[in-house]
Amino acid sequence: HAYQMVDVVPRALGVATANHDDPNRQFATTIIPACSPIPEGGLHITSSFGTSRDNQTGADIEICEGEEKYFDDNTHLGEFELLGLPMRPRGEITINVSMGIDQDGILTVTGSAEGTDIKQDISVRANKGRMSEERILVLQRENEEYEQASGKGD
Repeated sequence: HAYQMVDVVPRALGVATANHDDPNRQFATTIIPACSPIPEGGLHITSSFGTSRDNQTGADIEICEGEEKYFDDNTHLGEFELLGLPMRPRGEITINVSMGIDQDGILTVTGSAEGTDIKQDISVRANKGRMSEERILVLQRENEEYEQASGKGD
């Protein structure tokens, strides 16, 4: 039997998105799901988001690792800002967020505003500010125990 080793993304990677019911609690929106295989040339996924307010002239791109619903409950990996967006009604400006991860575990995130020259990016090195394997195992164990206790594990 021939086996081939494939690197995978251990935890979901995503960005903060607006929560209109509670502006103090942003959602974490996954762009690269956990356990996504990383092919030889790297993994690249783009998601699109609309502006969340009328006449919004900037957008903070905040990056996280984890599967929790709310951004602050995940591990913060970095952030950058897109400035100079044209003033338009909410949702009319599309922000494209591209995430790429190479086989060395370096995550590159690029944000751009459609129809403009506005573009920024950031790179995060493997394991910088990320959960340790031990912490991931502890959280997985806690999750399994919770599921068993609540009857969801059956």
